[in-house]
Amino acid sequence: MEQLNSRKKHLLSKLGLNAQIFLSFLIDIILGLFFGDMCSVLIPIIKAFTNIREIPIIPLIIFSLIAGIGRLKHVKVRAVAVKAGPVRLSSWDFGLLRHAASLPCDEKHLIFCQPFQQRHR
Repeated sequence: MEQLNSRKKHLLSKLGLNAQIFLSFLIDIILGLFFGDMCSVLIPIIKAFTNIREIPIIPLIIFSLIAGIGRLKHVKVRAVAVKAGPVRLSSWDFGLLRHAASLPCDEKHLIFCQPFQQRHR
């Protein structure tokens, strides 16, 4: 029995923190799919545990992104910016156009309606 516990500890120690968090979410989803109805009495405990577990995740993601970006070489940053920049700008353009198209043509939003009205007169 002790040998099994030492193997389990050794396996978990090889996994990084990100992998352990991801593994716990996978186990959570699988157990929820198969035993969800039987565990409904545990909902308050599950919610508390989930909320406590989620506390470190957002800072972990943010700091991992910052650290990952900070480790990039200047050439790699330039390559990523050249490839991702136009995609990001086009998504902003699409969002602004969609927002402008959804606005009503009244006095408050007249600036968005004038080009459209002038073209269709």
